[in-house]
Amino acid sequence: MSKEKALKLINEYLAKQEVKKEKLSSEKVELGIFDDIEKLKAKALTSSKRADKSVLNALSDFADSTSALEQAIKITENGKQKAKELGADELVKRADDIKGQFERILKMHQKNISDLRSVRSNI
Repeated sequence: MSKEKALKLINEYLAKQEVKKEKLSSEKVELGIFDDIEKLKAKALTSSKRADKSVLNALSDFADSTSALEQAIKITENGKQKAKELGADELVKRADDIKGQFERILKMHQKNISDLRSVRSNI
């Protein structure tokens, strides 16, 4: 084999090795991108689970509060009736005011519960 032919074969071999090296480098970059994607996916799932848990806790708290408000409205109405029977007009008016406050808070709670359920269905 001549010297020129040997150099030509060596150059061709080195050129092929360079192409393989570039291809491997490109594949490493692609694999790195998928690693980043997996990390972002894991982060998103963790955040989503944490958000869902927060929404569930908030729903539970609103349910407890709603129950307490409904009970308070009922007791206030009973107190108002007793005040009426006694002719205590000032207490009747006070009971109406308090009951109105409870009802406004209850209405707000019911809207918040509805909003949270909507949020949860989109998590």
